[in-house]
Amino acid sequence: AKRPTLILLSESYNATYKGYVAPNYHISSRLNGILAEAKGRLIVSIYGQTLIQLQEIIESAKANKRKVFLYTNFAKRSIELLKKEVPSFSFDDSLLASSIYERDCIIVVADLGQKVFNKLNEIALKNDTEDSYRINENDSFVIASPAHAGTERAFAKILDNLYKTNAKVINICKDFVSMHAGSEDTKTMLSIFKPKYYMPVRGYYNKMVENAKTAVENGYNHMNILVYDNGMVANFENGQMIRSFENVGADEIMVDGIGIGDVGNVVINDRRKLQQDGVMVLGASFSMATRKMVGEPSIEMRGFVYNKTNKEFIEKVSKCFVDTVYEFVQKPGLVDFNELRNLCKEKLLELIKAEVDIEPMILPVIISV
Repeated sequence: AKRPTLILLSESYNATYKGYVAPNYHISSRLNGILAEAKGRLIVSIYGQTLIQLQEIIESAKANKRKVFLYTNFAKRSIELLKKEVPSFSFDDSLLASSIYERDCIIVVADLGQKVFNKLNEIALKNDTEDSYRINENDSFVIASPAHAGTERAFAKILDNLYKTNAKVINICKDFVSMHAGSEDTKTMLSIFKPKYYMPVRGYYNKMVENAKTAVENGYNHMNILVYDNGMVANFENGQMIRSFENVGADEIMVDGIGIGDVGNVVINDRRKLQQDGVMVLGASFSMATRKMVGEPSIEMRGFVYNKTNKEFIEKVSKCFVDTVYEFVQKPGLVDFNELRNLCKEKLLELIKAEVDIEPMILPVIISV
């Protein structure tokens, strides 16, 4: 802050929060209360970026004489980072549980974005397999990773699966606020760095506008506040912004409807498959209420070389698709659509390979109604 700051870029995720975020993101007091009453293990989920909360979990474990099992690689890397960068943080291997089965341990599930929900789901679903974590009524799930924009549906499904384990589920997300900067935190940053230009970034456009309003409230001229959309360019020469109408491509690159913008070996192989054997797109709807198919499936083919009048082949493909979906959705509980799509691909590829000796790209589209 002692050096001149040309431009400050500040994220806008929590721009509508009025006030300071600190110290309202701490979870230690809530966690200590839960630990005092818990009879078994605690499975605690946090976002990987919240290093302070990870530090609090470790301190709570020490205070309550519990060991810690780091369930994710992200948690392990974060511990190493804390040991290296935070002198006051103490952690040694004697605090680590020998396994996830160890009695009374705290299982830390820390990862980025929706990955943390996927890891929780993994624990819940594996509980019914031979490789069981033996989750029972003495164990507790403590959810400190609130749903964010775009993950609400996944969050609700994961909660359902956690309740099915018979463990106690404690959602403490409402007890604290996100660690992303609030309006007063932004004002503090502006007063420290005193940038010539200010640029809200990261978040929906309306959040960036709210972030810009905070800067205006702090005395900034709106001409020096840059609220830019994806692809817009800000040019600076000799400490001055030069107005630019330049744009760079920032649109999503849809390759196969699954991956976005990641053109690697997998994508190249998919393109070769499309060129050689074509693509088959299958669509089906089923009712979650009745667990039955709704209507007939649709089958579309492109670049698929075969006799189009061969109704027998189409009927075999249709029957294989319908039977696979029907058998899968009969299982009790929520339907894992990723697993279902992969199973459909596997069964259909096996059939088509046997019938016409080619391996097209297969894209099942399965909708619950």
